[in-house]
Amino acid sequence: MVVLRESVFQKKFNFIDWYELDPEVVEVCNKHLGDIGKKATEKNSVKCVWGDAFESIKAVNEDTYDHIFVDLNDDQFCIDLAAKNMDSLVRILKPKGVITAQVGSQDKKPLQVENWLNVFNHHFGNTNLSRVYIPSFDCSWNFSSSINH
Repeated sequence: MVVLRESVFQKKFNFIDWYELDPEVVEVCNKHLGDIGKKATEKNSVKCVWGDAFESIKAVNEDTYDHIFVDLNDDQFCIDLAAKNMDSLVRILKPKGVITAQVGSQDKKPLQVENWLNVFNHHFGNTNLSRVYIPSFDCSWNFSSSINH
């Protein structure tokens, strides 16, 4: 939800498709962040797709998205889930499109970050790791981005 909020408020994207899997996240967002969602939808800049994101994207045309943000946990289950579905993400990403994922903290879980980077390098052959300090997490957090060639 934070990625969606920042994308809407920063106005860096003209249109956003938001795929959400977790019904609890949807419920919390509707309850506590409803005004953000309503405002975005009213401006016709966000389309919310509720349900299994990896199932939903099977119906998306090839080369649809300029940028994909993957916002899964940094545990091995989620890394494996992303790896299993990466071909589908590559399929819907435009040539020269960018895929970005929050990959956890090198400070706290360096193996998880390395495993995420391996997934990106395997599918794209390139990855750029960025780092930002998040005070509420009391550590730096890492994001991996790759360009679709």
